[in-house]
Amino acid sequence: MIAFNFDLAFDDSEYPGLRIGGTFIELAKYLEKLAEVVPYTKDQEFIRFKAAIGKQARTLTAEDLQEKIEEVRWIAKDLVPRFFMGAFIIALAAAYESAITDVANYIRAKTKARLKIDDLREANTYKRIDLYFETVIGSGYKLAPELAARMEELNNVRNCLAHANGNLLAQNEHRRKSLEALAKSNCGAAIRSNSLVIEESFARSYLAYAAEAVNSLLDQVHKKYASPQA
Repeated sequence: MIAFNFDLAFDDSEYPGLRIGGTFIELAKYLEKLAEVVPYTKDQEFIRFKAAIGKQARTLTAEDLQEKIEEVRWIAKDLVPRFFMGAFIIALAAAYESAITDVANYIRAKTKARLKIDDLREANTYKRIDLYFETVIGSGYKLAPELAARMEELNNVRNCLAHANGNLLAQNEHRRKSLEALAKSNCGAAIRSNSLVIEESFARSYLAYAAEAVNSLLDQVHKKYASPQA
């Protein structure tokens, strides 16, 4: 998944590629476990509901029964994937940012630059590493436009989940419109009851996008420091 350089991994103790690769392997295993746990948890909600409702059926009104059915559907369809898959997206975004920081620190050590990536005030992760590369080594971190857009989407989803538990009403207008457009793209992110719900397909796709973005970053490092002229 992460195309780290074997020569640098063995010869240079400061090279972060192997560590980054290990993190993304962990993320892939994490997602596989979620792929097992989430459907099971959904099924268990309905199984427990049916068992409980069978004992209460005679004492419930039709309205009460309908309310309970809607509640269990909401838990299984919205709440479970929002918190289980949402936690994965937060971890994925953190891994991407950590990889960027690790690479920036490696570049800093190689160039003996005084400037740290955290010294830059740019809030956008992609723009920050691009500016850091341009400043320290004279060439920016350039992603293909489509991939850069995917990483911006990941960041927007992560911020919505991490800072507001997926509540779209708590987002500024620009982010809310971006997330609404994302949900309409049939990518595995949905909006239900003004909350952002993440499905497995979104998690898988954006894990691959993040790995591709990290590989693009490492490729620049490899070209600069793993070549015979380095």
